[in-house]
Amino acid sequence: MSVFTISEMVSKVGRRVGLRITSAPIGSSDDQIAQFVELFNEEVSETGTRFRWSALTHEATFQTVAVEDQGMFVGSGGILAVADEYNYIISDTMWDRTGRFPVAGPTSTLNWQAKKALNYTTGPFPEYRIRANRLLFSPIPAASHDIFFEYASKKFVYNPDEDTYGQVFSTNDSVPVLDCDLIMQGVRWRWKMAKGFQYAEEKRTHELDVANASSRDAGRKRLSLAGGNSIGGGQRVGDLRTTQL
Repeated sequence: MSVFTISEMVSKVGRRVGLRITSAPIGSSDDQIAQFVELFNEEVSETGTRFRWSALTHEATFQTVAVEDQGMFVGSGGILAVADEYNYIISDTMWDRTGRFPVAGPTSTLNWQAKKALNYTTGPFPEYRIRANRLLFSPIPAASHDIFFEYASKKFVYNPDEDTYGQVFSTNDSVPVLDCDLIMQGVRWRWKMAKGFQYAEEKRTHELDVANASSRDAGRKRLSLAGGNSIGGGQRVGDLRTTQL
């Protein structure tokens, strides 16, 4: 995977569309350079949230309390303290490692209200739901159990000067977490669209390449539609012979 800073990427994409850009992009007063930076921020956000990328998958943990409301889910003092880093919780990953059983969910509103109406207080495993940014468990769990789960983050950019991750490029040495070539490819068609040029073919190629990269990201289990297990190398999206899950 190619790794380039935002300064290098702006310069590279500029040359590809016929522009000579030598100024540092972050903080530039040049409207054209500033537009490139915004297009890069848009591209890392849209590509980063379109698929479940392994580089943007993180693990969180908390300890239960013996009440239904486990506390604020996202925000200062919550289970996930940095609100702007959270995208979504990954289904079927929440487990009670103390009790060694899954925490099912998220349960539906209908199911939750039915349990309340029926005074449901016991069950083999708890279920969770997130309502009004509060994490709720039913039935009430035992206290001090270690709960782990995975979530997709919005840490699209690494800022080495600050040794921080964020959603946007904040320094000229910032680098995207995802593949730089894919990000530059996306910015190229976005720039053409913003300028009123033909961009459909570049967009189509970019979306295929991103989809293929996501299908190979971190490996996938392979199931054969013909039955049994299929063993082989990577293949492009749209091949009807096998499906990767």
